[in-house]
Amino acid sequence: MRRESKRLAKFLVVGAAVFVIETAALSAFVLVFGIDRLQAKAMAFAVALLSSYLGNTLWAFRESRSKSRLRQFLEFAAISIVGLGVNLSVFGFFDRMLTPSLGGMLALYGAHGAAVGVAMSWNFLANRLITYGDLRFGS
Repeated sequence: MRRESKRLAKFLVVGAAVFVIETAALSAFVLVFGIDRLQAKAMAFAVALLSSYLGNTLWAFRESRSKSRLRQFLEFAAISIVGLGVNLSVFGFFDRMLTPSLGGMLALYGAHGAAVGVAMSWNFLANRLITYGDLRFGS
């Protein structure tokens, strides 16, 4: 379990770094290049997806080598897209549920926190079992 705990910790560090990268990309696309916010969000997600794949493949799960990089990337991308759907669904549910009692900003952050937590759990478990499933647990 110690090895899995280290992988999870590395996954979380990569996630935090990718959050910063995605936020910077989103800001640049909107503020510097004047791109529509929705298009900029999609482009920033693509930057985050690639950054997350590289960070996780080259650091958190670097021992995973039985699949081609293309196959790993496609699996990682598919899981991340499902994760985006999970994130948005959980966010929408909690935002609607919390807004009447907490108000706009507290509900926004509460919903965001719940969505990130659920989506991050999905992303880690699915990638650990599928994308990096060639690694034995604990090894």
